[in-house]
Amino acid sequence: MITAKEISDFVEANRTEAIECLQELLRTPSVTGDEEPVSFVFEKRMKDSGLNVDRIEAKPHRPNLLALWEGSQKGKTFVFNGHMDVFPPDPEDPGMFGPWSGKEHEGCIYGRGASDMKGGDAGALMAVIFLRKMGFEPKGNVLLSWMCDEEFGGELGVQYLLSKGYLRGDFGICMEPSDGMLVPQHGGILRGYISYTSEPGHTALLSKGKQHFKKPSQLSGNWRCSTAP
Repeated sequence: MITAKEISDFVEANRTEAIECLQELLRTPSVTGDEEPVSFVFEKRMKDSGLNVDRIEAKPHRPNLLALWEGSQKGKTFVFNGHMDVFPPDPEDPGMFGPWSGKEHEGCIYGRGASDMKGGDAGALMAVIFLRKMGFEPKGNVLLSWMCDEEFGGELGVQYLLSKGYLRGDFGICMEPSDGMLVPQHGGILRGYISYTSEPGHTALLSKGKQHFKKPSQLSGNWRCSTAP
């Protein structure tokens, strides 16, 4: 029986390896549509840990990765779920050290996607790698799942995997940033659409326009609301 303290001590003793994992992910650009290079980084680390990796593509060169760690006993499946893609860097604001630096500075690591969500990806990946090195045996299975296309809506990523029955589990964690807290509920999306009519005016003369309403209950025109899962 491995204790929580033993795990904590092992992580602390191997923190350099965990940091280097995140740095390697950050130094491998993976803007949505070009996730393939970083997918090989994920794949290599999982295979080096002794896991078999399945590459599943809805379109060529748009990979999703699945690696199942099967325990010694039959049981439920825990899923680590993360995406490999990031938004493009801002050419006018490259950040302190550039978008792909992976530089460690004053206790922080910098690079595009460090928060959303390569930091979480590296945490889940190293959690499995470290537990396997320690000889831990899950009662059931642990599924590592990494997807493309998340920042564009996931049609080629999570939506495709779900539609084909590849992504199955009983419970798990999506490693999106959450300020260090576990969020045991769906964040959800609320989209609102407003259409209205007004007298035209010049943007330089905003004070000359007429205010037609002060609060949502006074909106003129059409209002509709839709929710997305």
